[in-house]
Amino acid sequence: MLEFFDSGLAFDVPDLTSHKPSGPVEVRAVRRDDATQACVPAFENVERPVQFWSTYIDPDENNRPVSRALSVDGEDVSGDSGAPTTINLDFGPGGIAEMDVRYPDAGRMQLDGRYLGSAATEDEGLVMPGSDQFVSVPAGLCVRTDGECAAGDASCPPFARAGEDFDLSITAVGWQSDGDSDFCVGNPVTPNFRLLDVPLSSAVNAPAGGVDGVITPTSYSHTRSADATETVSARISEVGVFEFQATPVAGGYQGQTVPQGISAPTGRFYPDRFAVTVDPGELAAECSVAAPFSYTGQDIGWSLAPILEIEPLSVQGTRTLNYTEPGFQRLSASDVARTTPMADTTALNIEDDPLSVTANAGPGSLTEVEPGLLQFSYSTADTVRYNKLPEARVAPIEPDLEYIVTDITDADGVTGENAPYEFTPAADFDVRYGRLTMDNVYGPENIPELLMAFRLEYWNGSRFVVNTADSCPPWTTDDITSPAEHHTLAADSGTFSGGEAGPLSLQPEGSQGTDTLTWAVEEWLQDDVNEDGTLDAPSALATFGVYRGHDRVIYWRER
Repeated sequence: MLEFFDSGLAFDVPDLTSHKPSGPVEVRAVRRDDATQACVPAFENVERPVQFWSTYIDPDENNRPVSRALSVDGEDVSGDSGAPTTINLDFGPGGIAEMDVRYPDAGRMQLDGRYLGSAATEDEGLVMPGSDQFVSVPAGLCVRTDGECAAGDASCPPFARAGEDFDLSITAVGWQSDGDSDFCVGNPVTPNFRLLDVPLSSAVNAPAGGVDGVITPTSYSHTRSADATETVSARISEVGVFEFQATPVAGGYQGQTVPQGISAPTGRFYPDRFAVTVDPGELAAECSVAAPFSYTGQDIGWSLAPILEIEPLSVQGTRTLNYTEPGFQRLSASDVARTTPMADTTALNIEDDPLSVTANAGPGSLTEVEPGLLQFSYSTADTVRYNKLPEARVAPIEPDLEYIVTDITDADGVTGENAPYEFTPAADFDVRYGRLTMDNVYGPENIPELLMAFRLEYWNGSRFVVNTADSCPPWTTDDITSPAEHHTLAADSGTFSGGEAGPLSLQPEGSQGTDTLTWAVEEWLQDDVNEDGTLDAPSALATFGVYRGHDRVIYWRER
């Protein structure tokens, strides 16, 4: 039931900022004119005692963590209508007084006022009530994390992994001073503040122009508490340094707008792990004119060098695009730890041990393929060779060599998942134990020339046969040495064809005797001719004017 009075106190308290004085609020003492029925001043230019009390509307009496007293002109006002607080107001011309209202919390409040006449003021029996509701809004939100970094750039220390939960602390605070730009320093709190579904967002501070990422959750609900703080378990999907915002919807708090809260730069956020994909590459045959092959002892390079794709991931497994931005990539080529093969475990030498190999590996290179994706490439100058040893004289084998990336760890301790990574490069060729061989020759010392045949051979498992697949290497007589006491070697050069070349032309000097010709060749064309455990350069005898014996011999051994 509404009560109607012929007189009353009229005042309108504006919506307030928590803890901030309202400024002058007019209080009018009015009555109805008996003749005109218009409102006219009830009294003027007098001081009168006015009773005040406050009432919680939202939150109500039963749902607030803290009771905060509303104040009028700096004096706390009672919350009990039965025991109101009396404050003297000066009513000037027109029956207008001024008061200052302050509420040190958030919520909807009602301020009630009442003037009771008395014999002393010659208005005994006069009752002048008044009331008004208003909303008190927090001055702002203090948004904090444990990873604040004033520098706000790549120099910030690692704070959390992308996608890893961290605490986002949001406190509703009151006014401290005009122009206050930091709601996290010195501001009083507003325990009674409550607002559901406050949107959360993020903005990348560094790298400049980087991806903002996705914050989870995208909203939170601020509940009432003594410290006015809500701690949200949040995460950000990206690498970098970020600012986090809590932005209440305009007009969303009792029809009023709560200012946005923005955190200090927070980070550095870094990847959780690396996903690694290996392209094993392919070894290249040193000779592939016919059937492709390489010789034992010959360096084998890459046809296609192995490549590792390295993708920095968040905890949830999404690519972190900002990782490859300058300053945020903490992985270098030297952080890719590798081992090279020491033996081919699938091939045995004549002593039933794995064929030993020697690999030479360069540092490799690390490049950005696209945002958030790196590529480590083995050096194109890498080589591997099957060691040329007497015990390696076996039938041709197909290379089966295991390379291992043992570990990938960047400066922040981010590692490759599922390491180590073992792979075997493709090799569509065989490796042959080969040699260059020269024939012993003899003839009269007075002929125009004596021809010495030579060829390239490989061990087929039981004997040496001509390597008809070899039409690759050049040859020159410049590499042949001899005392040449009984001949002159005609200068010549060329290229092998089907393993054959030459022959060499030896021009007799007219004297009788034997000369030894030795060919300085690469290790892979040498052989342990005398079976003393060491490799020998190919050599042959040229005999002039010496009788070679009867052809009908029982046994003749030539090497």
